[in-house]
Amino acid sequence: QFLDGMRKFIEEARHLAKFQNEDGIVRVFDSFEENSTAYITMEYLEGETLTEYLQREKTIPENTAIEMLRPVMKSLKVVHEAGLLHRDIAPDNIFLCKNGQIKLIDFGASRYATTSHSRSLTVIIKPGYSPEEQYRSKGDQGPHTDVYAMAATLYKMITGKTPPDAMERRAKYENQNKDILIVPHRLAKNISDVTEVALLNAMNVRIEDRTPTIDTFLA
Repeated sequence: QFLDGMRKFIEEARHLAKFQNEDGIVRVFDSFEENSTAYITMEYLEGETLTEYLQREKTIPENTAIEMLRPVMKSLKVVHEAGLLHRDIAPDNIFLCKNGQIKLIDFGASRYATTSHSRSLTVIIKPGYSPEEQYRSKGDQGPHTDVYAMAATLYKMITGKTPPDAMERRAKYENQNKDILIVPHRLAKNISDVTEVALLNAMNVRIEDRTPTIDTFLA
């Protein structure tokens, strides 16, 4: 188990090292094995996570929230183009640097999706942010998986509320044809129609009805 974990740790470093020129991703300088373990040398970031920021501020105005996540989404597009999925996007993995930069961190759950129906993947869950396909090892994970999590993060920023668990949403939807996700305008009165529609499309429980790519979501 330890050797398997170490191999995945080194894999994470190799994945990240490919994105040296992306402003929205933490930079990795080196990784090496020594002392019967492994190390990653990363850039030092000074600041706080989005989770910590939200605990203090509660909500973020719509346009500010979108602008904060824009560089992260642009970098995520490059990650997806490389065939990689992050699979753990949530406020605790978005870092707000004191110099104003905002970066996506922790690629420990990232995996290559070789096809649209990716091979068996480890189940990694962040309730409220993980879409339902992440609850199943053979769930159809793809760019749409990270789109859901990014939209859920933006939903939290604007409304101050963590979205309900995706499996609870799916169960209610299948049994009663009802979505328990509270529509954003009921929590944030001033949200624009276009942002609300973008959020609801990107957070669709059903993959076939969901916004397919981060590019489409940004647009």
